Amino acid sequence: MNLNIRVAVLFLTIVLSTSGCTFNVHKHMGGLPVEENRIEPTCTEDGSYDSVVYCVDDGVEISREHIILPSLGHDLVDHQGKEATYEEDGYLPYATCSRCDYTTYQTIPKKQ
Repeated sequence: MNLNIRVAVLFLTIVLSTSGCTFNVHKHMGGLPVEENRIEPTCTEDGSYDSVVYCVDDGVEISREHIILPSLGHDLVDHQGKEATYEEDGYLPYATCSRCDYTTYQTIPKKQ
């Protein structure tokens, strides 16, 4: 190849590479977001998932957003108390969670 052509190609390569231009003509086009790495929230702990968009043509990941799912809080069910007797223990009014093992149950010792 002629020296002048080599110098011109080298110059053009340097100019294009320093200006941010690339030779890639494929423009990624995102599809619908998909959910990945889901962790369900519990009564006391947050959950999360990643919302990811991939290119519809070549499957390259275009974006990823980490979404936090807030904790649910306890779903309390109230229960009546029961008086202690001389034969058996009683218990105070209490609440339980319908989703986990949380309880406010407290025993009242049987009468002496």
